Amino acid sequence: MQLAGTEFPRLIIAALRGGSGKTILSIGVIAALHKRGQSVAAFKKGPDYIDAGWLALAAGRPCYNLDSFLLSPSDNLHSFLSHSTDNDISIIEGNRGLYDGIDLAGSTSTAELAKLIKCPVVLGVDCTKITRTMAAVVAGCSQFDPDVMIRGVILNRVANARHEKKLRDSIEHYCGMPVIGAVPKLDEQHFPERHLGLVPTPEHDWANHSIGAIAKIAEQHIDLEALIAIARDAPGLDGRDQRTEGRGQRPEGRGQRSEDRGQRTEDRGQKTEVRGQKTEDRGQKTEDRGQNTEYRRQRSEDRRQRTDDRLQTSEAGNKSAASDKLRRAKVGMRPATGSGEPKSEIKDLNTGNEVSRPATTDLSQASSIESPASSNQHRATSIEHRASSSQQPASSIEHRASSIEHRASSIQHPVSSIQHRASSIQHPETRIEKSALRIGVIKDSAFQFYYPENIDALGKDGAEIVYVSPLKDRQLPRLHGLYIGGGFPETHAEQLAANADFNSQLKALAEDGFPIYAECGGLMYLGEQLVLENKSYPMVGILPVTFDFFKRPQGHGYTIIKVEGQNPYYDVGSEIKGHEFHYSRVSQRDSQKSELVFRMQRGAGIEKDRDGILYKNVLATYTHVHALGTPGWAPALVRNALNFQTR
Repeated sequence: MQLAGTEFPRLIIAALRGGSGKTILSIGVIAALHKRGQSVAAFKKGPDYIDAGWLALAAGRPCYNLDSFLLSPSDNLHSFLSHSTDNDISIIEGNRGLYDGIDLAGSTSTAELAKLIKCPVVLGVDCTKITRTMAAVVAGCSQFDPDVMIRGVILNRVANARHEKKLRDSIEHYCGMPVIGAVPKLDEQHFPERHLGLVPTPEHDWANHSIGAIAKIAEQHIDLEALIAIARDAPGLDGRDQRTEGRGQRPEGRGQRSEDRGQRTEDRGQKTEVRGQKTEDRGQKTEDRGQNTEYRRQRSEDRRQRTDDRLQTSEAGNKSAASDKLRRAKVGMRPATGSGEPKSEIKDLNTGNEVSRPATTDLSQASSIESPASSNQHRATSIEHRASSSQQPASSIEHRASSIEHRASSIQHPVSSIQHRASSIQHPETRIEKSALRIGVIKDSAFQFYYPENIDALGKDGAEIVYVSPLKDRQLPRLHGLYIGGGFPETHAEQLAANADFNSQLKALAEDGFPIYAECGGLMYLGEQLVLENKSYPMVGILPVTFDFFKRPQGHGYTIIKVEGQNPYYDVGSEIKGHEFHYSRVSQRDSQKSELVFRMQRGAGIEKDRDGILYKNVLATYTHVHALGTPGWAPALVRNALNFQTR
């Protein structure tokens, strides 16, 4: 069955390189469309958490990452389709340059993602000190891979009207491509940067002001109707090439030069014939899957009905569910197949000069936007926590939460791109009573880097999610396990060190076998101390490690891990794919009191190509994992929590 492009209006905002302003363009477009009443599904290509946080705030709903390294093509396609359903439009922000990837073929590039989901591309270009040459650059991008559907250009950092006219005339004349926006250089700094990205939304109380300001700029300087038209013109998603005609159409009057360029493009097309054949083969497989979509959709509805029946039975008092869950969990997890954060500094996006940093707050609306599945399970607790810790009125937060919940309930998951995915994501048969198992998630302005799918996966495996904060809470609530994601604990080192009661309780629990899984910032928090500018700040002290911080990244990029040591979470011999980004490094470690169970096949890790520090049921690592790409992670944490609860 063909899924028409009109069912999934979509576009990717890409760029020529990192730092060219595509994040701000994407935030502006999403916020402007949201302001107009459009339901926008926001996505970030790549593993980045910070950009995704800003996009989520602009859209008023979670932003999901699509990543060709961490996730398989079928996982990416399924995630895109399931989270785009019943929305007016999907906006995907690319990363780095359009064709940039980790290998010669660009297999992890934004361009490859665009081809996978058959998505039109709008190219955002930094026009600083360039005019007619930009037409050559855009033409080169357009001809480099004819399967990438570049449908328009947004000019960014335009100096004045004369500059804009030269750029617009050159690109439209030589490339035959519409310029659908021209954004001037911004005088006011709305989006401060830290190192390689924007400052996370929870770290300042003026995020909403920034979103509103850039939305106005997008409304004034970008043709939103043209963007919507491009998104609605996206081809069907049945694997066949149904791109709309007109890509080769050029303005009249270009003469022989246009014909010569067309001949060269045809020659390049012949050279890529072999690659095209491979794409055609993959397309045929996708087409076969597409023909079964209607059948799978009916089966999905049946599964949902059965799940609802089970939930009603559970609520009526089915006390045997918890023991049944434990029995299933003891069978074991499937083998997995798989950032320390920088110091604070803020740079002007136009000049690169450092600017003063505004006062920060502990929590913000962006950090409290929850993923739909998990928010359905702990709506009241989450809303109460956000209302007490946010400067926005509680009624506004409740309205946003109910809106997100409404959208979540309407998701129909129309396409399951691979048969086993439905069972590994929904897990209806492994549900237990919601009150039986409680897994904590530390989430505040110090720890904020979580993929929504990771929280969802824990909830779908039967856990009630309980958010906690060592910046706010003096004691831990009743929990059976804990997940600590990444963030910037070094920017809150003094506050974290001062909460001795919370830290002592957490350490005592770990000594008693309490399961904790920690990533990056969480790893640092569980260590003995952070050393910042020759001053030490005591942390929880579960792990016998000390961390120093540096001006340059000590680990940055995708990781591949081989599990070599016994641990409660991953099978020995399994391979994990993830990513790391940290400016910290372990300066001291007592090897007699801890062991490293991961070997780094790609990436830096903790020390000497090793990572994964293990102590009892605590496993902490610099590597972030994505639950869709590492499907055994969530069941393992739930299994360990059940073991702790029922020992």
